[in-house]
Amino acid sequence: MQLRTLKCVDLNAKKSQIAKTLLPSRTSWSLRYHSAQKELLNYILEIERPGNELIVRTAKACLTRADFWTLGLNRDMESTIGNGCFQLIGRIAESKGKAIHIVDLYTVPTWLPPISCDPMLSLPGHCI
Repeated sequence: MQLRTLKCVDLNAKKSQIAKTLLPSRTSWSLRYHSAQKELLNYILEIERPGNELIVRTAKACLTRADFWTLGLNRDMESTIGNGCFQLIGRIAESKGKAIHIVDLYTVPTWLPPISCDPMLSLPGHCI
């Protein structure tokens, strides 16, 4: 299989296009992948390639191949990946007229012992 060179994707440039085309669908949760999805996933998760290679750029972060290596682990996921996913979810909700607040995933561990910060301090005043 010949892989094409992957270019960095700028989600800001495509945010309205992405949000408008996404609709809930039971089939999107099936385990069947399109061959292009498999090819892209294999390329991104390839451990022989450099971990610091830039894969995706969003308004708030740049995601490297090493960030994506945390996907699929049973317990852990790198917060940069989660924040990128939640950023997209926030845009989808906004396009559907829903107001949601997403807390930075680097903040969430501070809610647990030994730090035990009050989670309500992470929310804007109008959410409390």
